[in-house]
Amino acid sequence: ASTSPMRVDVLSATSFIDVESRQIYRLYGIDACDLTQRATLGRQTWACGIVAMAWLTTATLNRWVVCTPIREGAGIKIARCATGDVPDLAAEMLKAGHAVNLPGAEDRLIPAYARHEKDARTAYRGLWASAFQMPWIWRQSPREPVRP
Repeated sequence: ASTSPMRVDVLSATSFIDVESRQIYRLYGIDACDLTQRATLGRQTWACGIVAMAWLTTATLNRWVVCTPIREGAGIKIARCATGDVPDLAAEMLKAGHAVNLPGAEDRLIPAYARHEKDARTAYRGLWASAFQMPWIWRQSPREPVRP
């Protein structure tokens, strides 16, 4: 069953919170750069996490969001979510190259998501125009402190 339309505050490139119920939702099937993660295009680094979070913020700002929960864990609902303008937020992030498919079998149940990622990769959109680490690998890597 889908949620009632809600207004949300974006927490990360793949998650947001319902401003009224305070329920946290994470987009199903995808991952994206963390807020401090960077990618490299030529000799220039860019804040792929900030760009992805900005995309999700723009897509949901002042719009009603409706989600269909897939599963729940640790108080977070993993869901497919949409707005009136964007029928599937995760799919659109994949198409734009701001997200990647998760590697786990339980998150690869939507064949269209794999096609969207492949199309973005082939067209060198978003992350696919740059060198980057998959977000789940980046999170496990030791990092140097961020310099101003």
